[in-house]
Amino acid sequence: MFHVDCTFEDTRIIASSNDGKIYETTISDKLDGDFRSITLTAKQLGMIFAFNMDNDGEPEGFEQMYKELEPLFTDWPYNLRPIP
Repeated sequence: MFHVDCTFEDTRIIASSNDGKIYETTISDKLDGDFRSITLTAKQLGMIFAFNMDNDGEPEGFEQMYKELEPLFTDWPYNLRPIP
């Protein structure tokens, strides 16, 4: 079992996986309690962490990461989007 629970400013990301490949992920806003759930691959989850852990919010290769992640979050409210 794999489990990740981390907070970036107001955003909390909790992700769990039985196999380390597919993560059931919940992203919440700590200020208002709003949340959404999504299924992500380990690669996609890693991309989200790369954006959030980079000092400038633009990790190496961010253009390609953004192309893969953006379609997943287009209808999410701004306060829950885990990418810029």
